[in-house]
Amino acid sequence: MFQVYWPVDLLKSLERAGALNGLVLGLQVNHSSVVVVNVITYNKVVELVDTRVLRLEANGSVSLNCRETDVSIVGYFGDAPAKNGSQHWKEFFLDDKGLIACRDSMIVSFEPPLPRSMQLYTASPIELYLSQSLNEKTSPYVDMVRTHGHRRAFTPQDLHFSQSVETLNMCWIERTLLLTQIPQMQQTWLDDSICRQLRQKISQIPYMIFRIMAKMLKPLSITYLYTLIVARHISLWLIYIMNMKMPSNLPRLIDISATAQQIDLRLQQFSYLPIQYLHTSRQMESHKTKLLPKDQFAEYIRLYNTLWLVINDVTLGYVVSSFLNENKNQIVNVFDKYVVSKVLYSDLNSILMWLMDAPGGIKLNNELSAFLSDFFRWIIEFWKMALIDRLRPNYSTVIRIISVSSLFGATFGIAVFSDMLSILTFHIYYFYLASAKIYHGQLSAIRSLFRLFCGQKKNVLRHRVDSNDYTLDQQLLGTLIFTVLSFLLPTVLIFYLTFTITAVVILLITGLLEMTMSLLNHFPLFILLSRVKDYKRVPGGVACSSLNGYIHLRIKPIALTDMFAPFRNVLQKLQESYLSAPVITGLLVGRPVYVQRNKFYKLLYSTLPSDHMPTKVLLQEIRNSRSPEKATKQEWSF
Repeated sequence: MFQVYWPVDLLKSLERAGALNGLVLGLQVNHSSVVVVNVITYNKVVELVDTRVLRLEANGSVSLNCRETDVSIVGYFGDAPAKNGSQHWKEFFLDDKGLIACRDSMIVSFEPPLPRSMQLYTASPIELYLSQSLNEKTSPYVDMVRTHGHRRAFTPQDLHFSQSVETLNMCWIERTLLLTQIPQMQQTWLDDSICRQLRQKISQIPYMIFRIMAKMLKPLSITYLYTLIVARHISLWLIYIMNMKMPSNLPRLIDISATAQQIDLRLQQFSYLPIQYLHTSRQMESHKTKLLPKDQFAEYIRLYNTLWLVINDVTLGYVVSSFLNENKNQIVNVFDKYVVSKVLYSDLNSILMWLMDAPGGIKLNNELSAFLSDFFRWIIEFWKMALIDRLRPNYSTVIRIISVSSLFGATFGIAVFSDMLSILTFHIYYFYLASAKIYHGQLSAIRSLFRLFCGQKKNVLRHRVDSNDYTLDQQLLGTLIFTVLSFLLPTVLIFYLTFTITAVVILLITGLLEMTMSLLNHFPLFILLSRVKDYKRVPGGVACSSLNGYIHLRIKPIALTDMFAPFRNVLQKLQESYLSAPVITGLLVGRPVYVQRNKFYKLLYSTLPSDHMPTKVLLQEIRNSRSPEKATKQEWSF
């Protein structure tokens, strides 16, 4: 059925006016739908021709006297205004209920979105994040399967509906353009009250002041722009250095340091800032294009969400810095007395002494437990002498470094503290790796010796267990070693469990710190506030309902699950990597679990492209944006 999309304000004004003669102006989307923009009321058509609202064609038909718009006459009320040409127009009338109707057509009402308020109709949810950043790099074969796999085919009705929904965004712009080109046109869609007109004039004052200041500061903006480009080029080099892979399979700098990772994030945001600015500030020639670029709205939201988060981060950082400066001595005393001296030194020594004397009533091997306890205690003493004793006089300097780092943002202070905590607790993580290595090796030896009893051996080349004939001496020696390792296994297991729990506690603390950094860096604050203030700025599609006897098309707010998609992906990845069956099995058999922080944190880089635009290309885009007549409407791919 043919669909006619009517603005709600026009429907109300025409229903109040009752029977009248009028021309319906709109945008012809396709052969099955039209979007109404305005209505011209008249007594005689000659009056509209005399006032140059309409022009009379040679064949006796009439058309709109405005060549710079795609709006045309799509229907009429009352009598046909011309004998020729009007047979293709829709005839609208008021039915028995006083509602506007049209034969063989369905009336759909909608509220025209305001372009300056960044309101938008979309058939599908707007892309708040860059999809390429949410997904990890996959095999080319996987990409091939996704490309050629079965997908739901869009029907012509789906495509026509999507075109109609996106054309609704042109309603307000085309109205304004009509009033500009044809001042004689009656503004039936505006409220004639003095207060409404006064509010409209007042709302334009900040925009006019901004344009005047922009013209005055234009010479300075050019110098600032090229300075920004030079700084961006330096940032790209720093990003390359921090992401550079070291020789001998050494980890990258951002893989081992939270501070380096935070610097990398801020540099990437700074490098992407000029591109985002061009995306959001490039003027849209809305009267020359039929559909508004939906990507510009999403880029606008991503840009301002980043700016809000950075401003909040810096503001919170000043608070943290002031707190550290005012309470520096108390923080140093508490940290040294309770964290370093008590938890990391005295309590750890007490645990090792407890493990030497039948912990929990479990009888352990005295010689082995004493050896392991003395060995780990010697490492603790070496850690205290080599690190803590030298660092203790400089605790105030460390607090000052964290305080200064917080001036650049609270996330920098948290990152420096996280790195410092990782350095101070490195010996505990080393205990975990050493005990896991011993426990895993002992289990492997016991498993191999058990196969010896069964007359089997493992074929490492074919990854299977084969039969084998062992001599009596081999079986006897294997029995002795198996017995010794079996009796020593509980002692090794107790030490392994103790240091595994300790390492997990440390990892939880550093994980909470980095999750706090993630929230401060990537929380969708601006998106959430926009959804609360005006959900039409972050559309999640459209929905239909009944309103005043018409089918009403409204903007549906974006779902909260889509807003927090990166965090959902991170939690899912954490569950797969740390709470899955293979990981739990690995812990039971003593395989060390390594924290790949960058692997998860990269999933939160969802507002940043995976590749960077070259400086040469960016300069060309800036020149094009400053010369609209030379600009090309090309899509940027990252």
